[in-house]
Amino acid sequence: MVFLQPVVVMNWNIAEQLPEAANCRNHFNAVIAGFINAIYVRLKEREVTTVAMHSQPSLGLASREDVVEYAKELLEGEISQTLFQVTEKINNRLRPLPDGTSAALDFVKSICHILGLDTALQDSVNVLKSNLLRLIGVGEFSDKAVWHDPTVSYVIPQIICKACNHCRDIDLGRDHHRTDTAWLCPLCNTAYDSTEIECLLLNIISKKLLAYNLQDLQCKKCSQIKLENLIIRCQCASEFKCLISRTDLTQLLETFLSLARKYDMPALCETVEQTLQLIY
Repeated sequence: MVFLQPVVVMNWNIAEQLPEAANCRNHFNAVIAGFINAIYVRLKEREVTTVAMHSQPSLGLASREDVVEYAKELLEGEISQTLFQVTEKINNRLRPLPDGTSAALDFVKSICHILGLDTALQDSVNVLKSNLLRLIGVGEFSDKAVWHDPTVSYVIPQIICKACNHCRDIDLGRDHHRTDTAWLCPLCNTAYDSTEIECLLLNIISKKLLAYNLQDLQCKKCSQIKLENLIIRCQCASEFKCLISRTDLTQLLETFLSLARKYDMPALCETVEQTLQLIY
């Protein structure tokens, strides 16, 4: 039986955080796409020889022990050799920064994070990550070896394109249809009005600050809303807390500040900076 060669479409936002120098992004996409394609082909071959009946669909490869073993062999063999060579090349071309971070370190953390998404492969991926970190001189249990998502995310709902009237939600930090200064309609490729989006964000900040200042207090224990202004504790003797925490407000403002600096929104940037100075 002949199978059509599958097409792997790569839209990893995590790859965009890697530098283009030393082909970091291309190497990332090539390794991940090759691994996905190999697992897919193996699964299709198994469907021809065996028919597995499952009462409920299973996520990941855990339900296919033979495919799990094949994936582990890939990680321990072909994938490992490829990553060792690529990581060494990146580390030689892009030297580490004074703070200890490097493009090679980011590459290792990113690709191992993706390969380890399947819980059945986490042990093998951890061993692979440990060896790659040793190759670039980073300790396995170092804080620098822990992957953190560097992107920001905030979704604005129901943005309408003025050219074709297409309506969609836009994740301002992770949307793929964008340039360096604007977001684009996926249908007609027309740029959305960045000033309009900036005004929407300013309006969100205004409403959030108003809600924060006028919010009710809630009991930490029984979750009852404070009714009387002069009482210090709830009837259950517990303290009160804010419904909207200061941490949540600060995280939202820092997200908006990052978006403002990245997409050239001066009014939003100035407003958020002044607000953060008042909070801190």
